[in-house]
Amino acid sequence: MASRQIEDRREIPRYGIKESARSLGMSIATLDSWVNGRKYPSTGGPRFFKPLVELASPGLLSFYNLVEAHILLSTRKKHMVEMPSIRKAIDYVRKPTHHLTLCSAKVFLPMAKICL
Repeated sequence: MASRQIEDRREIPRYGIKESARSLGMSIATLDSWVNGRKYPSTGGPRFFKPLVELASPGLLSFYNLVEAHILLSTRKKHMVEMPSIRKAIDYVRKPTHHLTLCSAKVFLPMAKICL
């Protein structure tokens, strides 16, 4: 009997950035920045901020990526948490010793508020 590899379908990349942004009710440019990072000018010359959402595959989001983007969007808009605080919380949540993801909303939102 052949063994079958079970794959979590929520991790399969299948949603484009445009389609995902529309589904989430946010601008394409914002989601693109969140998943690909973005260059920005500074007094010391151009800088780059790292992506907030780690894509399952270049240009495509998985269901988990959509959930992460939704959590980020609600953290920014509904809870009015500033981006520097969100970045600190993301760095904390992604530490290898924590074994967490942004999908752990019960963990992420309190961390973002603590980082204010």
